[in-house]
Amino acid sequence: MNPSRRHFLKTCSLCSLLSITPGLLTSCFSGPSGALRGPVGPVANARLSAAAAGILNHAALAPSGHNSQPWQVSLHSPRHWSIGIPPRRRLPAVDPHARESLISLGAFVENLVQAALAYGYQVAASVTASDPQETKILEIKLSPQSPATTVDLSLLGQRRTVKQGQQQRLLQSSDVRLLQLSSQHRLDYLPRDQATAASIRAGTVLAMASQCQRDAAMAELARWIRFRRSAVNRQRDGLTVAGMELNGLAGWWVGNFYQADDVMTETFRRKTVTITEELSRQGAGWLVLHSAGDSPTELIAVGRSLQRILLQARRLNIACHPMSQLLEEQIGQRELALQFGADHSIQMLLRVGYLERYPAPVTPRRPAQWFVTG
Repeated sequence: MNPSRRHFLKTCSLCSLLSITPGLLTSCFSGPSGALRGPVGPVANARLSAAAAGILNHAALAPSGHNSQPWQVSLHSPRHWSIGIPPRRRLPAVDPHARESLISLGAFVENLVQAALAYGYQVAASVTASDPQETKILEIKLSPQSPATTVDLSLLGQRRTVKQGQQQRLLQSSDVRLLQLSSQHRLDYLPRDQATAASIRAGTVLAMASQCQRDAAMAELARWIRFRRSAVNRQRDGLTVAGMELNGLAGWWVGNFYQADDVMTETFRRKTVTITEELSRQGAGWLVLHSAGDSPTELIAVGRSLQRILLQARRLNIACHPMSQLLEEQIGQRELALQFGADHSIQMLLRVGYLERYPAPVTPRRPAQWFVTG
């Protein structure tokens, strides 16, 4: 079979598979996998105690853009650490100012604090960076105390992004209140039948269409996709076939026949926009998370609030699907300015909805010994 015919058949198969399997390449955030998380063999770093490794493995269950896991921990002493963002784990095409990376780092810190309490440590976290491009962002100091019995570590591992199957019934006011109470930042719920929710839905599709036309954004996406199981096992990061909610025949086909180059095709880009439009119409509406500014200190705090919201949503059986295109693209920023004012403080948009059944986590995480130095 000649190469052009083979490409044509593969493209047609992709369209067919994606038409019955919505959800490909539309989520930046996903959760951990039981089979692909935690230690890989013995801890090589003598200063990384079993407790510290446990704390950091739970911290690494935090969400991140493209599952890039943008954290690096340096040990100054067994209980004094610094945490930063390695350059190779940043996303300059869609996150040039590191806004999303800092929010992800904040979610990592929230998990770290909760896990440390369960292991018998209190955490003092202080942001040291004034510029988001700095390599080291914050310092962590642990102080021993009695283990907290109120922290549910299993909840950290049960949280994940869920794109498909969100029900359209509106969130109960009592559940919205619980979500708002879990955050230290302003959190608004926009029911799906409100005009503003419709504007966000339409704007998200337009922003995705704009992003799909940017070669740099698509090339960056392609770099973080792990089509092959061998790549998932070897790297334990990035967007996986399972994390993209491709199962059965569709998952098998994409996992065995697709490559990074396919992400750059026009057919792939068009289908991604179509799927985004389909997903944007599902669910109960949107959660809008605001901030008081955009300094590294504030964005880390926003990330901590975000993680508490996501964990509370997991308790309530509510799916959360971050859709960040409005915040990443200029056309999206213009739409947000029309809806919320030019000086809006929005840092996160989450499509939300109740689930009949919350699925198990599927996306891998790097173990602590892979991201700890010193």
